[in-house]
Amino acid sequence: MRLKRKVKFITLYNTFSETERNHFKLFISSPLFNGGRNYSDIIEDIESHKFKYSELTVTKANRTLWNRLSELTKLAERFLVIKSAENEKYIFDLFLLLKNSEREILMNISKKKLKSNYWISKLPSLQHWNQIYFSR
Repeated sequence: MRLKRKVKFITLYNTFSETERNHFKLFISSPLFNGGRNYSDIIEDIESHKFKYSELTVTKANRTLWNRLSELTKLAERFLVIKSAENEKYIFDLFLLLKNSEREILMNISKKKLKSNYWISKLPSLQHWNQIYFSR
């Protein structure tokens, strides 16, 4: 029995604005993220509507395509997270603080600010981080 699977990448990619699509194309063309693969043909097929599958039957013949689409899904998710962190100053600063603290680099961050709820107060939806990280 051949299974039909929903192609998550196409669903996700269709939610991107035109600007996001252009930035994503630049993102996946970077050797830092693409692992040496060229995804431009798949993206062109999706955009030109040659690739009309919202579901794909997983067979040996299209296994490579399925793998590339799975890789594109992971890249799209990573792209969204990175773009979100860049656009949200406090989230970016919090991640930077966490990484610097792990590396024991406190730079210009006062210890009072580090131990206080200053960062968490800027991120009310992430208050659980206070319990997880600052309770060390």
